[in-house]
Amino acid sequence: MSRFVNVLSVRQPWAWLICAGFKDVENRTWNTLWRGELYIHAGKSFDWEALEWLEWDRPSIATKIKKHFRLDRSMVATAHKLHPDMMHEFGAIVGMVCLSDVVQNSTSKWAEPGLYHWIVKSPEQIEPIPLRGQLQIFRAEIPDEIKVIGNLTHDAGQHKATRQKNRFRDQPELF
Repeated sequence: MSRFVNVLSVRQPWAWLICAGFKDVENRTWNTLWRGELYIHAGKSFDWEALEWLEWDRPSIATKIKKHFRLDRSMVATAHKLHPDMMHEFGAIVGMVCLSDVVQNSTSKWAEPGLYHWIVKSPEQIEPIPLRGQLQIFRAEIPDEIKVIGNLTHDAGQHKATRQKNRFRDQPELF
């Protein structure tokens, strides 16, 4: 059995930061009326410039990214290659959040001036579901049962119970 969900494509490492609960705002140039459950799709490419910026501005977060994606010094400094064991986290839905609001005046450390700040809550990492990404919020069919593998309040190495159905089922579809 399967169901349709709303999905947003985000480049790595931003997708992982959102789903792991480190990043509470997604910056976009456009607004949306959608509120509720939103699945996060990780694009096929890695934003190496973002990692360089994070190493300078937020070194502890950059360290967590390097550990998660198994990046060693040579991969970051010269090769810009990813560890082959991590490729399943690209071109796939990797998590879900609750999009609770969209504002332009968030005080989050992740909010960029002049953009729309998508406020995300209740992040969960899931076992990746391969899928081709799209622009904007898009609808995708996923299995009814997905495996949650971690979030900020739970050890990412422990598997939580399999999640069924839509935890925000009462939310209207507005986009």
